[in-house]
Amino acid sequence: ANQSQKHIGMSLYYMGSGFMKKEAYKKAITSFNKSLNIFIEIGDKSRLSSIFASIGITYRRLGDSYNSIKNFEKDLAIAQETGDENGEADALLNIGVVLADIGEYKKSIEYQTEALELFKKVGDDIGVVYALMNLGQSYNDLDSATIGLDLFQKAYEHNKTLNNELLDAQILEGLGASHLLLNHQKKGLEYANRSIAVVRKLNSKFFESSLHATYGMIYLNQKDYTSAINWCKKGYDIAKKINSQVQISVTCNCLYKSFRGLNNGLKALEYHDLYNIAQDSINADDVKNRLTQFELEKELLQDSLNYEGKLFDIKLSHAETTANATQQRNLIIYSGIGILLIAGGLFGRLRHIKKTKNIIEKEKQRSDELLLNILPAEIAQELKDKGKADARNFDMASILFTDFKGFTAASSNLSAQDLVAEINTCFEAFDGITVKYGIEKIKTIGDAYMAAGSLPIPTDDSVKNTVLAALEMQSFISARKEQMDKEGKPAFEMRVGIHTGPVVAGIVGVKKFQYDIWGDTVNTAARMESNGKARKVNISQITYDLVKKTLSQSGEPLFNFESRGKIEVKGKGEMEMWFVTTK
Repeated sequence: ANQSQKHIGMSLYYMGSGFMKKEAYKKAITSFNKSLNIFIEIGDKSRLSSIFASIGITYRRLGDSYNSIKNFEKDLAIAQETGDENGEADALLNIGVVLADIGEYKKSIEYQTEALELFKKVGDDIGVVYALMNLGQSYNDLDSATIGLDLFQKAYEHNKTLNNELLDAQILEGLGASHLLLNHQKKGLEYANRSIAVVRKLNSKFFESSLHATYGMIYLNQKDYTSAINWCKKGYDIAKKINSQVQISVTCNCLYKSFRGLNNGLKALEYHDLYNIAQDSINADDVKNRLTQFELEKELLQDSLNYEGKLFDIKLSHAETTANATQQRNLIIYSGIGILLIAGGLFGRLRHIKKTKNIIEKEKQRSDELLLNILPAEIAQELKDKGKADARNFDMASILFTDFKGFTAASSNLSAQDLVAEINTCFEAFDGITVKYGIEKIKTIGDAYMAAGSLPIPTDDSVKNTVLAALEMQSFISARKEQMDKEGKPAFEMRVGIHTGPVVAGIVGVKKFQYDIWGDTVNTAARMESNGKARKVNISQITYDLVKKTLSQSGEPLFNFESRGKIEVKGKGEMEMWFVTTK
């Protein structure tokens, strides 16, 4: 039996690998997890390491760094437990790669250096090349392109004996990037074109999109916006064809920043919206599919109940006719027994259907709850009723932005999982605060949190409630920092900004949607945050005026205000600002 299950587990694993090659990543994860469960059930650890590694790679392709590292760490634990130094080196290298994805370059170098030494120890030449390449990339990301170039050249020489085309493509990419970072334009473009030629030969669209994005971002950082747009647009077009949300996100971010650098606000906004859609796409798609499935099952269930009811009536009527037509007492008894048997059978069937209905209803409730985590209740209902939700204008909405000060410095002292867990703890608290004050969470962008008062239903006290929410968020972060400082653990400080004005709100996208807002009010609110100070809530003049008006009407002495005077704001000129605190 175990051997049979093992064959099934291996088939599922190979099926997952096939989905990976076709870039059907969610299907790949499903197959890998089924394979994993089988091997855990039969107590066979021989394949667990490779399955965890495959799941980690797939999550990385989906842009889910947290789950990627989580699975690579399980892979690492198994390798260390079994004394598999080669497997340990692979896991260390993979963790280092994902850490580099989220900007943790110094930690990435630590993992990759340890992996390099292990690869050398066990004589894994391909592993050595990969470690050298990834170290080179991390040093490039740390603006140490001279070291990066040296590491890529070592990888290039080492790979000559291996004759591996995939490694060739990656090494050429790194050499091209290093030369471009060092302003060796001619040499850099030569290597860039060679790397793309190899990737096209290998027919890896994901890799080709990634290459274009890499070179585009280099030109962006050098403020050569035209070249950046040229490279990133090609990468975006490829990513769109293969529906790779992680590459769409990367290339759209590049295009947004490039067009903003050229002062083309319209194009910048277009790609910024596409970037946000890509970031929040996966859960929304799953919810929509599940809702459709449950609605269909509900209809099928109702049809089944109607059919069983009609069948019962027909059989009961037939039994009664038989009983009335027969004058013999025994036949009446037999007919009664027949009716009871039919009724008993139907009762069992109806009980089964009722149980199934309860399961479906519970699943639908879970699906509805998930949908409400993505969209406001009114918008979610409109989407379910009409299949779409219309965009709406709001004359007066209060937009709140938060951002952690010194995020990079604080995060350098945390592991990848601790970093994600800390951000999650803060944002979970913010979610509870927005619910408490009746304001709508819009989205998170990295370590930034965005919410809005008076959406999707305008209220008279939304400005006051938005300020109260901001103050409570600051209070939570300050209290948490004090506690973490006592424990000797790193923690964040935070800036908060609020501005009030007109916005447009609606659902972005068709297949993978999100609720978002647009307008100058949003940009100005972001400026209030960036021009604020840690542990403070910074508000605009119009927000100040509206809060004062609301308080004067209610007679509530809730706040103290500190005028900051006029402050120069990029793209806005001088703006009046106020710090607000509780009394």
